[in-house]
Amino acid sequence: MMSKSTILLVDAGVVIEAFRVGAWDVLVSRYNIALSDAIVGESIFYKDDEEKRYDIDLSGYVDSGKIQVISVSVADVYKFRDGIGATVFERIDFGEMTLLYHLFEHISDEMLIASGDGVVYRILGKHAKSEKGVSLEKLLIEIGHPTSKLKQQFTQKFKDVNCRKGFDDFCV
Repeated sequence: MMSKSTILLVDAGVVIEAFRVGAWDVLVSRYNIALSDAIVGESIFYKDDEEKRYDIDLSGYVDSGKIQVISVSVADVYKFRDGIGATVFERIDFGEMTLLYHLFEHISDEMLIASGDGVVYRILGKHAKSEKGVSLEKLLIEIGHPTSKLKQQFTQKFKDVNCRKGFDDFCV
């Protein structure tokens, strides 16, 4: 089980999905969540199963210190991008890249990243850091929250398959 001291870097897809399935407040209470300022700006609404739109306001979580916001300079992100290859960058948004930069630059046993984008997990696999990724499904299982409504890209299987693809692509 992940401890509260573990920093959980979360991308916008995970924020949105957690709100959609009613798990955001539970995640915030159980995990030490960190978002980049770009992710905060991307996490603005979600739609329920009937396509009804609901706004997301993270300011209360930030202002109360319930979640951390990390800032990364554009120059640092581009320098990092150049180190992993431009073709990968073309398929990943800036917010996710800021989280990966933070993870790689501040590597620690106490830091993980959760995403809904396969390229994030492929980058981890390519750099032999698959263990630094965690699926939303695994997080919800740990806290006893239902996972049956999760979209496929938030499952453990999706994470594992994409980490393996990144590793296999690197080894070929």
